[in-house]
Amino acid sequence: MATYADDISSLFQDLKIRRKHRFI
Repeated sequence: MATYADDISSLFQDLKIRRKHRFI
């Protein structure tokens, strides 16, 4: 479960970073 949660967190962070880069 912990690893699964970590994967989700990393995925969300990746999406946020990509969105920021796209907007900027």
